[in-house]
Amino acid sequence: MKLPPRRILVVCLRRLGDLLLATPLVRSLRQAWPSATLEMMVYAGSEGVVAGNPDIDRVIVLPANGKGWVPALRSRFRHYDLALALQSSDRAHFVAWWCGRRSGGLLPPAGEPGRAWKRWLQSVRVEAVAEQHSVQRNLSIAVALGVSPVAEMVAPADPAGGFREALQELAVTGNFAVLHPRAMHRFKSWHEAGWRALIAALSERGLTCVISGGGAEAERTANRRLAEDVGPLPVVDASGRLNFAQLAALLRAARVFVGVDTVVTHLAAACGTPTVALFGPSDPVVWGPWPSGGEASPPSPWVRAEPLQQAGNVILLQGTHGRFGNCIPCLREGCEGYRDSVSDCLDQLQATRVEAAIDRLLAPPDGGS
Repeated sequence: MKLPPRRILVVCLRRLGDLLLATPLVRSLRQAWPSATLEMMVYAGSEGVVAGNPDIDRVIVLPANGKGWVPALRSRFRHYDLALALQSSDRAHFVAWWCGRRSGGLLPPAGEPGRAWKRWLQSVRVEAVAEQHSVQRNLSIAVALGVSPVAEMVAPADPAGGFREALQELAVTGNFAVLHPRAMHRFKSWHEAGWRALIAALSERGLTCVISGGGAEAERTANRRLAEDVGPLPVVDASGRLNFAQLAALLRAARVFVGVDTVVTHLAAACGTPTVALFGPSDPVVWGPWPSGGEASPPSPWVRAEPLQQAGNVILLQGTHGRFGNCIPCLREGCEGYRDSVSDCLDQLQATRVEAAIDRLLAPPDGGS
């Protein structure tokens, strides 16, 4: 029988959303080995997603361009009793093997380049299942280790209490909704007319709208223009003004959240906020928001194509009309196959459907007033 690991490294060299979706595995490892030192290795710029995470003792930040890796890795050769790669990429597998006396991770599907050497390299080998949610895919590593899976996402925390100061600066009071209009790429975005109509509808329901967004100048400009377009309606533009821990605290206090396929939508779901997720070409089976209190049973809370589906605190909406007929979701980067392409399924999604989903989430559980 193997001794419990004293030092564990989880390698997650992907985007912000992938890192948040990895927190259930981290929680599973922490609960199985509470006395172990558990560290995470992530790309620079994503570390805020795991800020204040009580399951992680240290976050190691690497530049995404690979520069400066040698000193960081040299001192960690065989430093950990267990190192796990949460992606099938060459980088993640090499780092896990380099750092861990025992290592493992998700293997590429059969027939893909690199599968053979990664299978030979690792002692813990996990097959990635196509029709499986990303959370469940990560938890399959826990199962391979003999660890009970805990399907609980952990949102970043703000132990310093900066949320209160941030709220005062934003001047947010009373009932409010949080809207996240933009993803990193155009093909995941909903149309401007829909957001304007939604702000008006939420205002009629007595809710102030807080617009969230990143710090990129183009996104901030677009969100500022949206706030100006709705005129006198109660809108607060919080774009680029909150870190992830502060945003999580804001989401926990919100009555409802509406957003496109992005990390903030995953964050809202993890915070237990009533969430409406607007999905276009992406596969919800793999990437749909993981509901708060999600069950560990596989394979996914979502089916691939359903105009409206609900799991826990999350409603996922998909379009009903696509450019190529029965093409929702197409699993491509928009109708034209590149990241700044339009997605007809989202461009034709009506605001009235989003409003109805919000009313469904906000309705009293017993159907009363």
